[in-house]
Amino acid sequence: MWLPQIVDLGFVLSAAARAGHYASTVLLFGTFVFAVAVARPATSGLGDMADECRDLRRFLLWLSLGSLIATLLTGAFLFWITAAGISGRPLADALAPQILGDVLAMTNFGRVWQMRLAVSALLAIALIIHLRRSATKDSRTGEALAGGLAGVLLASLALVGHSNDGSGAMGGFRLGADMLHLLAAGAWLGSLPGLAYVLTRAGDPKSTIWHRIGREAVQHFSTLGIASVVVLLLSGFVNSWFLVGSVPALVGTAYGHILLVKLALFFLLLTLAAINRQRHTPQLESSRSPGHSEQEIIRRLRRNTILEITVGLAILGVLGALVAAAPAAGEQPVWPFPYRLDTTVFTMANLSIKRGFGLIFLKAGILALAGVLAVTWSLRRRAWWGLLIGLVAIGAALKIPAPYVLVEAYPTSFYRSPIAYEAASIVQGRLLYMENCATCHGPHGYGDGPAAAALAVRPADLTSGHFFYHGEGVLFWWISNGVKNTPMPAFADQLDENARWDLVNFLRTQADVEQANVMSYLIQPFTPIVAPDFAFQLFGRDQETLSGQRGKANVLLIFYSLPDSLPRIEALDAARSSLEAASLRIVAIPMQNDTESKLPEDLMARAAFLAESDPDAVATYMLFRRVPSAGETSPPLRHIEFLVDRAGYLRARWIPAERKGWSDLAVLQHQIDELNREPVRTLPPEGHLH
Repeated sequence: MWLPQIVDLGFVLSAAARAGHYASTVLLFGTFVFAVAVARPATSGLGDMADECRDLRRFLLWLSLGSLIATLLTGAFLFWITAAGISGRPLADALAPQILGDVLAMTNFGRVWQMRLAVSALLAIALIIHLRRSATKDSRTGEALAGGLAGVLLASLALVGHSNDGSGAMGGFRLGADMLHLLAAGAWLGSLPGLAYVLTRAGDPKSTIWHRIGREAVQHFSTLGIASVVVLLLSGFVNSWFLVGSVPALVGTAYGHILLVKLALFFLLLTLAAINRQRHTPQLESSRSPGHSEQEIIRRLRRNTILEITVGLAILGVLGALVAAAPAAGEQPVWPFPYRLDTTVFTMANLSIKRGFGLIFLKAGILALAGVLAVTWSLRRRAWWGLLIGLVAIGAALKIPAPYVLVEAYPTSFYRSPIAYEAASIVQGRLLYMENCATCHGPHGYGDGPAAAALAVRPADLTSGHFFYHGEGVLFWWISNGVKNTPMPAFADQLDENARWDLVNFLRTQADVEQANVMSYLIQPFTPIVAPDFAFQLFGRDQETLSGQRGKANVLLIFYSLPDSLPRIEALDAARSSLEAASLRIVAIPMQNDTESKLPEDLMARAAFLAESDPDAVATYMLFRRVPSAGETSPPLRHIEFLVDRAGYLRARWIPAERKGWSDLAVLQHQIDELNREPVRTLPPEGHLH
């Protein structure tokens, strides 16, 4: 799925530019971290003017100066590549001063780059001054100042990354986590070249001072590494939560695949670091005199440090690809496995107990525990036959509940509809349903269409409870490719992708309509029936959407006809102030297109809740009257009202012809009070089936 994106020249250039810039900026910051947190305490007591201290200080200064030059060069290359992408021009044309100037002055990327150029200039001045004085004087203040500027330069990369896409408090939290992630990576990976230099000098058997510096440096770097890893893990989890968000997105998108490569390299890096800390560092600490044993330990530490640098560079290369790729959370995840976890097993607790799941999981748990104990024992005793037995036991334990918790999956199982759940899509989906599906499934989805009796397998009842446990990606797959072992045909060749998603939206509405059969003018226990979205425009005002009211107020949604509804509208207008004070928004939509000409002019001017006609909204919400049994018909409606709660769910419905209900405004007020007393619910996610 993601190979075409990877081999795209623009993607490769962008990823390479970002990787080079990240690597040089990480080295720049890490060099100062090493100087302050490792080199300085490792050389304490030797005197600032000792030859070894001067050599180490000058090496770190030249390394920081070189990495600053590399940062500026790779930053210029990255700016050029990005300017070409923003302007949509070829790379050669993007070098035009007009294009570069526009990107620099008129985009967020350019403004961040201006700030980074200013910081780089200050850092260059500080480094040049510090380099000239390093031979005769050690300036801790200058070193700390330069390190702070390098940290700002590294952290500011988050301002042009994926984490800067959010807003509000949560956006700030994401941005802060990304900055911490960058700084922790810089502190660890950027310090490795300094450690490699110290270990190289400590490898000289004739230099006892470098032996001491090397021993101390390894100890202090170990502490720095532990702190960095903790921050990397916590901030990386936060970033992944926002940018990936789910297991399907991790295993089924280009971004997720690249992230998996990064994680594999990161754990390889952790393994190398753990070997250094748990094995070689204690050995070096216990060896207090120079000799063959200590030299061998130092050589091993140096070898592993160079390996860490190599793996770190690979991670930074992958990071460049990650930043260049689109975040997984905004992509359709292609599920690569034939099965997926059936989460309904864990939510339908009573059914699970009746089916004996408790005993099944108990058996699996006992077998898994035995396997873990066998693996632990074999590792301690180095009995590899025990390891094999333990792994077999764990595999068998996983296999026992598999038939009960796994269901067949498809590549689109975790797709989310790109078509919003709105009235226009539902109306279009209903037309497609009547043309292609009603013959078998029936006009109301009961599976009782005129062709159903002749089929070997009865068509599914699309309104039954099981429908709510299928994701819309599964429905999309079935509509596109048919259903195995049933007469259900494939429609991918007859309907384009958007049409199939419209059909999914209608099927969702059809199932919700069945669930809404029990709805009355009284608030019922919560059922997640999402109110289909639509745009409306009150007379003389800007256009709004029903979904735009979520989190703000309850909505009384009215569909009316004249002259029948005129008394009701006048009564609501008279009580509008008290109803709005109770956090109720009224939106009244006419069922006929010519209603505006029939409304009294004084009422139009006075009633601020009257909206223009919307045939799609009317057709959609007329579905939410009680669905008749097969063969029955109902007279056309002249007036119907719905209560939509603050989260955007349909909670109550009133048809005046059926009962007094909300004609008594005290009853309506009581229902509004009931909604206001409920806890704030999570807003319904876009493109989600219950």
